[in-house]
Amino acid sequence: MADADAAVERDRVRGPLALWLALLAGPAAASLQLSVNYALVKWACAAGASWVLAALTAGFLALALAGIALGTVHFVSVRGGHPVAQTWSAQSRRLLAVTAIGLNALIAVFLINALIAIAALSPCE
Repeated sequence: MADADAAVERDRVRGPLALWLALLAGPAAASLQLSVNYALVKWACAAGASWVLAALTAGFLALALAGIALGTVHFVSVRGGHPVAQTWSAQSRRLLAVTAIGLNALIAVFLINALIAIAALSPCE
């Protein structure tokens, strides 16, 4: 029974939906960060609450880091040779996992730079 539960859990983590979430987490975080911070910058300037912009950016950074973690879990599981899906080859899953890790890492660097800018500059500037 425990082996069946482990197999179900392994398939859930390594399914195509998890891989797509890993691929799209970073781009979604970056676009949401730009949109939300742009919408709130005038309010943050008037209220003197630049911490709100920093907190939102930190939340979006956490989303990108979750994408890295999910991509890494998927990459490790494919590397182990466990069957994931009947329709995707192991090479394509590995490529998509590595792409998700790299893309999310790049976006995490972008979001860290945004946090530095928020800390260094006032929203009124």
